[in-house]
Order: sequence, then C-alpha cells, then structure tokens
Amino acid sequence: MILDLMVWAPTREAFLVGMVSNGLMIQTEDGYQPTADVMIDEIGPISKFISEEESPQEVPGWHANLRAVGQLALDVTHDLDQEGDIFQRTYILHLVPGLEWKEITEEGVPAGWQGPNGVRLFDPSVVQSPMRVWA
Repeated sequence: MILDLMVWAPTREAFLVGMVSNGLMIQTEDGYQPTADVMIDEIGPISKFISEEESPQEVPGWHANLRAVGQLALDVTHDLDQEGDIFQRTYILHLVPGLEWKEITEEGVPAGWQGPNGVRLFDPSVVQSPMRVWA
C-alpha cells in the first residue's frame, strides 16, 4: 500500500519540527532523515502562474511531498474504509495523541488540515497544480 500526502509549512524549520513531532523524521548528527516506511521529497519554495500573469509568482513557504509505505501505511489505514480522501482513509491526523488539527477554510487554499506549528497537510487530489509528484 502507498499513501501520498502534500505538505506546506511557513518555513523549512517549521516543516522539520512538524515532521519530527509527528514521528515522520528523526534528527541525526548528519541532519534529518525520514523514519522507516516514509519517503520525503522536500521541494522548498515553488513558483506558479496565479492567474493571467505573464510570469510565475513565488508561493511562499516550504513545500514537500510525503509517501508512506509498508507497515506505516498499513498501520494508519487499519480497519478503515478506503473510500474518500486521505484524511478519511487514514489515521494520519491522529499519529500524535493530543495534537490538534484545524480544517483549512482559507479562500484560495486547497482543503486540508493545519497543525499548531503552521504545517498544513493536503490530499494530493485537491491540489490543482502539484509539483514533482511521485512516479
């Protein structure tokens, strides 16, 4: 089983704190590494055409793609119906007990969830122009 998730954070530091606090990365003497069964593609800032502009505009913040495989993917989907978006099909918002997520209702931002440190999670199906999607 493979689960994909798109992540946005205000800064790389906020992204790293969010990934470590959710148990998706660990800090080592060589930097940060994904935990077992997690793949992370850190994209960083992106540029995209916002409307009819002649040149792309930078979308502020730190962007990343996450992929859960193996036992982690099985654990976060255990006993759940596999219909609906990634938040309905998984326990991803419940990896850390007590961590509160708020539904994103901001105009112009895809539907998703925001954690207390500003990290936002999105189902890839709601992102209109994804960057560097998994092959």
